[in-house]
Amino acid sequence: MKKWFTQNLGLKFLSVICASILWLIVMNINDPIDEQRFVGIPVELVNTDAITDEGKVYQILENTNTVNVTVRAKRSVLDQLDRDNIHAVADLSEVSVTNLVTIKLSSNRYSNQIDSITSNTEFLKLNIEDVRQKQFPIQISTIGTPAEGYLTGTVTAGQTVVRLRGPESVIDQVHSVQAVIDVTDMTSDVSTTASIVLYDADNKKIEDDSLQFNISSVEVKVSILATKSVPFTYQVSGTPAEGYEQTGVITGTYDRITIAGPQNVIDTITSINIPAEALNVTGQTDSLHAMITVADYLPAGVSIADEEHTGLLGVMVGIEPLEVSYLTIPEERIQITNVPEGYEYTLVNYSGSSIGVRAIPTVMGRVDEAGFVGEIDLGAYFESQGISEPADGVYSVEAVFQMPERVTQVQMLYVSIELTKIVEESE
Repeated sequence: MKKWFTQNLGLKFLSVICASILWLIVMNINDPIDEQRFVGIPVELVNTDAITDEGKVYQILENTNTVNVTVRAKRSVLDQLDRDNIHAVADLSEVSVTNLVTIKLSSNRYSNQIDSITSNTEFLKLNIEDVRQKQFPIQISTIGTPAEGYLTGTVTAGQTVVRLRGPESVIDQVHSVQAVIDVTDMTSDVSTTASIVLYDADNKKIEDDSLQFNISSVEVKVSILATKSVPFTYQVSGTPAEGYEQTGVITGTYDRITIAGPQNVIDTITSINIPAEALNVTGQTDSLHAMITVADYLPAGVSIADEEHTGLLGVMVGIEPLEVSYLTIPEERIQITNVPEGYEYTLVNYSGSSIGVRAIPTVMGRVDEAGFVGEIDLGAYFESQGISEPADGVYSVEAVFQMPERVTQVQMLYVSIELTKIVEESE
């Protein structure tokens, strides 16, 4: 037996070596070295407080927090790996003076059977700067138009200020903070949550993940007001100076005004009344001109909806001096009534007399002179004089005229009437 082991010893060693080489060749042919690429592997950041504890903030540049990793190993090993086995780590406590951090790659499986593991970028690139904190007012605005007959009223927010924290360079870009509400076709009040959006000086939106907000949205209430066009009405107080009267004409620079308010309030309003105390004509010798602040006479919660309206209303109350006119009354406009029975009458020397009337020109211009008819009631006249049986003779009797409204008679007209008893002739 021993002889068998010792015979041809060199040849036997050579056979073992050849068999091993052959095995390696076969294995390399069946399980070759290969590469596999894993795309989009996130870089885990550790020891970030090494930067933040110094009152600084970092930003990752050029998307270097995501890498593509290439693993070189035997095919049998690669077939057992997936992206969850690949880890990329950047230790921020090891940041260089040029703000670079080496990305360290590893696999949690078959790590000792991997020939190499590399990535498309070797370093995490950072921008490091001081942290800044600043408060900004929130500007609430609306877009769109409410339904026809409605408009946007007051806009209120639950919070009016937002506090931002982030890189100084980014904070300095913030020019305004806005929250926008869409009121298109709305007919009632709106309560909603609006997102907070940052804008730079060119009104471009700022979107930066490095910024921290104490709030990201705000509760907003928008009142939707009903509108209505209503006229003005006027009341006047006081009395003009002696010898003057109102013309009855009151005019304003606007006949109507569009108002806005809650629907239940607007529905009850039919006009805007300018009260008497606002238009006092006491002692006036010419037309009163007054400037009225319309808002003073609007109900609570109601406002002027017309953007072109200044809110001021000019009002003129017409006042004119009284004037005396003399009107000629021809004989045919003298009516004699209640002539005592058995008497006849004639007008004595009546060639047309006049009466004096007083009114302002505006009123007098509307008076029809032909409407002035003088009535003489002889029965009433004799009764007032205590005459039961009138005698023949001439009587001077006042003709009574019915004066139109706002016209006063200042000169009377007396007519001479000759009364004669009728004598019956015998057959």
